[in-house]
Amino acid sequence: RYEAIAEKKGNLNLDKTDDCILVIRKTTEETTSNMDEGKPDKRIVLLLLGQKDGSYKLAYKNQNVADCIDCGGVFGDPFSGISIKNGYFSIEHKIAGGHHWEQIITFKFNKTKNNWYLYKDHFINYVLNTSNDPNAEALIADVDKLKTVKDFGEISFQSFNIYSKKGY
Repeated sequence: RYEAIAEKKGNLNLDKTDDCILVIRKTTEETTSNMDEGKPDKRIVLLLLGQKDGSYKLAYKNQNVADCIDCGGVFGDPFSGISIKNGYFSIEHKIAGGHHWEQIITFKFNKTKNNWYLYKDHFINYVLNTSNDPNAEALIADVDKLKTVKDFGEISFQSFNIYSKKGY
């Protein structure tokens, strides 16, 4: 059995009709996912296109774009949400507690190819600020990697794989 853990509506394919991204998970993932042994219960991201009659049609799905419940190790579930804006959408991850990082993976709609392609992959790691300034931020970025199409080439939404070493 599966259940939805995130839903976001917006214009995915620039047709003025609201579309939807749905992230679903196995209802047993809290006890059955085992990333340590390389057996994560993968979450499925569905791109659903709004139809004129108010229904939705599945465009694409990918079970390798949203981190699993135990992909953050002792720091918990890294999946934090979805955002959509005018043909772009992002799958967001972050960990806070002992270790702090965030990763935002953004896809862009290509009208000619009628598909979404990896647009950017932004990873930021944070460390405690050692400044004695009382107005200093508690955390500062020590790694800020922004990869774009120049770095990874053309990668369709359904080909993206967060579980591979490079993510592509």
